[in-house]
Amino acid sequence: LAADKSGSAGTGAEPRPTPSASRTPSASASPTRAAAAFPADPMLIRVDLGDDRNDIYQTVPGSGVRTRVVSGADDILPKWSTDRRKVVFVRRTQGAGLPGVGETLGAKQSQIWVVNADGTNAQLVTDRTVGGRVTFSPDDSKLAFLGEVDGIRQLFVITLGEREPVQWTSSPDAVDDPAWSPTGDVIAISSIRPGQKKRIYLVPADRPGAPWRPVTSGKNIAADPGWSPDGSRIAYTCRTPQYKTDIWVVNRDGTGDRAVTRGAPEDMDASFSPDGSWLSFSRGPGANPVIHIVRVNGSGLHRLDVGGGRTGHASWS
Repeated sequence: LAADKSGSAGTGAEPRPTPSASRTPSASASPTRAAAAFPADPMLIRVDLGDDRNDIYQTVPGSGVRTRVVSGADDILPKWSTDRRKVVFVRRTQGAGLPGVGETLGAKQSQIWVVNADGTNAQLVTDRTVGGRVTFSPDDSKLAFLGEVDGIRQLFVITLGEREPVQWTSSPDAVDDPAWSPTGDVIAISSIRPGQKKRIYLVPADRPGAPWRPVTSGKNIAADPGWSPDGSRIAYTCRTPQYKTDIWVVNRDGTGDRAVTRGAPEDMDASFSPDGSWLSFSRGPGANPVIHIVRVNGSGLHRLDVGGGRTGHASWS
């Protein structure tokens, strides 16, 4: 059930780390460490500190400094609100969960929390989730997230301040990776239809149960959609027939599909910069990813070093 519980979240700055010469990026081209005019907008990152502890930080690309937003629990998948005053994230807790609506993997249950960008006023929104990404509506009044009905992941929408979410899809096929368009009219998801590969679809945001429209062609597996700030393009993770994952960008009407990164074994979780000219993404195996940034045209690849711990789940816009 949803709840209006408040919590505290630690904040604080950490000094710029000393780069280690033994840490080299896995890339087909060498990322530049030269001074570059990166966008100055802070991105959110998840830092895995071990022992089931993940903290959420802000960092400005190229600064080498991170500022804690939420700490002391197992918090993942941070996402900015449209006005960048709040952060939504998923907290994994010990608990039995609720059959059919809560995630129970071992003894883990997922909850959705919202916190101010400075780490104050953490609020539990709902525990009726199976984990996965959460996304604000453009006016920051609602959240789209994943729930489970009869063992199948479905899209749900909840209005902040209310207790009951609305089931938005009733699909025989599982839904994943929701991302609300900045234009407000659709929510991007990924899903596997029978006999097809995983594709990106657009779900109308004006009413539950409306038909989906495919964006990607289905030639390659597509997941993790992330919108450009103007709502015209979607960055996503593309798994090729060679079983590598690259970052691709496609227009919302399905045209202009192209690769931004190529050659590294595992690139995923892309997020546009607020000015739409750069992308952040995770590179490397899931157990040890490193956040990189690159221009949308594929140039300027740069590895971000922001201190200890394994970093991932970057959210720039």
